[in-house]
Parts: sequence; C-alpha cells; structure tokens
Amino acid sequence: MIPNTIHCCWLGSGPKTALAEKCRGSWRKFAPGREIREWTAADLAALDPPPFVDEAMRRGKWAFAADWLRFAALAAEGGVYLDYDVELVRPLVVEGEFVAGQWLPGGKVGMEPAVLALEKGSAVAAAMLEAYRGASFDAVRTVGERLGEALDAKGISVKVLPPEVFCPIDVDGSLHSTAATRGIHRYAMSWATPTRRLARWLSWHGMRRAVDALLRLRGRILPRETM
Repeated sequence: MIPNTIHCCWLGSGPKTALAEKCRGSWRKFAPGREIREWTAADLAALDPPPFVDEAMRRGKWAFAADWLRFAALAAEGGVYLDYDVELVRPLVVEGEFVAGQWLPGGKVGMEPAVLALEKGSAVAAAMLEAYRGASFDAVRTVGERLGEALDAKGISVKVLPPEVFCPIDVDGSLHSTAATRGIHRYAMSWATPTRRLARWLSWHGMRRAVDALLRLRGRILPRETM
C-alpha cells in the first residue's frame, strides 16, 4: 500500500523558483488529502549518504543529490515523490507502485522518476540505493537511466506509466495532453549542462532533426548520454 504522502526535495539554500511554488500549489489543489514532506540538506546529512551524494552536494549539484534522496525517502517511508517542476492538472490517483514514463528520441519511452510511487521498503528503492552505494559521481547519466540499469541488474520490474499521464511534453516540445493526463513535467532542467539546455531549446524550437543528428554523432563518443 502506498502511504498518503507526497515527498519532495529542496536542497539549495536559495528561495524556491516561481515554477516550484506554482507546482507545490497544484499539489495542494489536486492532492488535498496528502501530507507534503519536504526533504532538506539537513535531512540528507542525517541519512549518511554515499560518496556520490557527498560529491554532488560539494559541487552544488542539488538535483543529482536529490536523485538518491528520493529513493532513500521512499524506502524509509513510502509514498509518492514529485520533482518541484511537476505541475498537477487533475486529481492525483495512485494505484500501486509506478514510475512515470517519458518520450525519448526516436519515439522510445523511458523511465522518468520525477514522478514515482513506491511502498515502504520497496525492492525498487533498495536496488537504486545499492547501485548508488558504489557509484562515482558523474553528471552524464540521468536518474532514469540509472533506474533502468539497476532494475535490469536485479531482475526487478516496475509499472511505467504512459508518457501522457505525467510527462506529456514530447522531445520536440509538443504537448500531448489527453484525458489520462494527471500532471505536466515542465522540465526545468536545473541540473543540465549548457549543452543539454541548448539541445532542449533547439528541439523545442523546430530543430529536432538537427538535435537527433548531434545525438547520433555524440553517441559514438559518449553512448550513455542523451539530451
């Protein structure tokens, strides 16, 4: 059973962005019966995080530290995790464990743990915490890629929702909202390198084919990286 809690992370010392405040307001509106549990840098330190997270915090890469923290929080308490750039647009419905799906280049669908629901002590969370335990910090692989690798290594599966449920924005910036859409991941990309930000801007402004060509070229050098 999924506890009636929304978990979120804010690890920086600065004020929340206007987008973050808007998204949090949408949670109150469309999930009024759920407790909002915000995890901070103090909470993170108390959990004795692995070296990957310590290095992310040292570099000010809050999003990469939050990648680990969401799984630690859900392992300990269970519930729903939402990134601060996920805006709910309809009532939040949770029926068992799931991870949001998102569109990837080439029409593929990948995991997007910006929205995640797990039971306390979930095997999914345990697999991720184990994967991070020995990982060296890098800003190349996304948390979705790490999740897929960790679950494959353990032979664990989790329900991946259709992209239109929480990630209806396609790689070209088009919005595919349907009656099934519950939220919109706005892709603030606070974690992204300038290259990835530029790729997203180009993709969302009618130059997706150019981005795909760059991805194919870059993939020969850094096959794990996607934009």
